[in-house]
Amino acid sequence: VSIVAVLLCLLYAGMVIYGSFLYVMKMKKIGIELEDLPVQMWLVRAILPIGFTLLALRFLPVLFNLVSGKSDHLRLANEVEEALKLKQEEKQ
Repeated sequence: VSIVAVLLCLLYAGMVIYGSFLYVMKMKKIGIELEDLPVQMWLVRAILPIGFTLLALRFLPVLFNLVSGKSDHLRLANEVEEALKLKQEEKQ
């Protein structure tokens, strides 16, 4: 189930990367600037494909660990659990 979940996340990220790349290229071609700054809109909107590419890159090692058997679940960060563990260590 974890492998399917990661594959679906990668599929979603791929679709958003593709769509946002097309969107950014259209913004570049049109040449619209931001309303309040003299900056091209495509420069600001380029964070969409960049961010989702980083998201996909984050999921690739997770998928590799699942397929190779090094992990049996997603093991994504759990900040609350880590903070509680650190708090317990401070009390000791």
